[in-house]
Amino acid sequence: TPPRRESEREPRTLVDVLRGEKERLNRASIAGRVALWEWDISTGTVEWTSVVDSMLGFQPGGLPRTVQGWGSCIHREDLPAMIGALDRHLRKRTPYEAVYRIRRADGEYVWWHDVGCAERDGGGRPFRMAGSCVDITKTKRAEEDIRIRDTAIASSNSAILLANSLGVVTYVNRAFLELWGFGGEAEVLNRDVKEFWDPEEKIAELIKTLLDQGGWMGELRGRRKDNTLFDVEAVASLAIDDAGRTIGMMGSFVDITPRRRAESKIRRLAAAVEQVAQSVIITDTSGIIQYVNAAFTATTGYKREEVFDKTPAILKSGLHDPAHYERLWRTILAGQTWKGRFTNRRKDGSRYEVEATITPVRDSLGSITSFVGLEQALAEQLAVRRRFQEQEKLAAIGGI
Repeated sequence: TPPRRESEREPRTLVDVLRGEKERLNRASIAGRVALWEWDISTGTVEWTSVVDSMLGFQPGGLPRTVQGWGSCIHREDLPAMIGALDRHLRKRTPYEAVYRIRRADGEYVWWHDVGCAERDGGGRPFRMAGSCVDITKTKRAEEDIRIRDTAIASSNSAILLANSLGVVTYVNRAFLELWGFGGEAEVLNRDVKEFWDPEEKIAELIKTLLDQGGWMGELRGRRKDNTLFDVEAVASLAIDDAGRTIGMMGSFVDITPRRRAESKIRRLAAAVEQVAQSVIITDTSGIIQYVNAAFTATTGYKREEVFDKTPAILKSGLHDPAHYERLWRTILAGQTWKGRFTNRRKDGSRYEVEATITPVRDSLGSITSFVGLEQALAEQLAVRRRFQEQEKLAAIGGI
């Protein structure tokens, strides 16, 4: 039979209309991954769109369809705030909105953003409430990751500066303010990044290199608020968005002024050690030679490059038994200074006697990092002593 014309179709009942509307809402809910709910306040039952079960990992109909069952799935730390927001909405008509963790079927929690509105009777009493829940777990985790990174940056001992693609400062952490001598962010934000360096022209070149290569590492000279200068080790990189566009720059800086001073002091000490008449040997804790001075090379006949990465055993004469060296190592490994004499052998095979002092060197934590040995050749002292002894013997013979 031919289809009926529109005017000949049976009229739809209200139930049919409502059923059709619910079906459309359910399809939209599934497509948008939004769980729609309707709460009958008098009975406590909650009607959900079907997507709610799949959102929480339940079998169809697995999530309890009562307000008590719903509440039992909400994290106990978040439930009071959710109930409070709901109570204020029902009693004071404040907008209902809540963010909470809700337990999935597998026991894990996800974050939901929940909004709703109550329907009231002629006397203003709520009898039904409807709303929607959206899973915001990815957003919450991203926020947590950002919060962790922000905390790490803010509390870092390295000075950190962020600037936009135009080189205008948008963020500095506490360490930056302290290192540059500023009292607060207001003195730094929205200023040109070049203003904090000397010379400014070098930073302009650095930014050009950074934009071309995407990263830069090296040493810079900073200018504090009071115009004093200091040296930093710097690492700079670009911030790139998902589309590959440069949206900013980041720099991390470590003050190396104390290191420079220490290096200068070490150079002065090294120059002094190089000039002393005693032989100086520095080894690591395994006895591998790291440094010898000019007096060592003059006394032993070895060039520096011939002894580096070797041990002082190259000087052994063979006149000392193993126990002699064992006592030495026990002493210095215990952190004590050893003093004694050696008969050593030069590169040409000749022997010579030395009076030696070997001292452990410790780091800031108290661990032994190296040993320093000082050796004084005894040839002259022994020659003088022998002459004196011979003179004493002759004097004794003359008196007999």
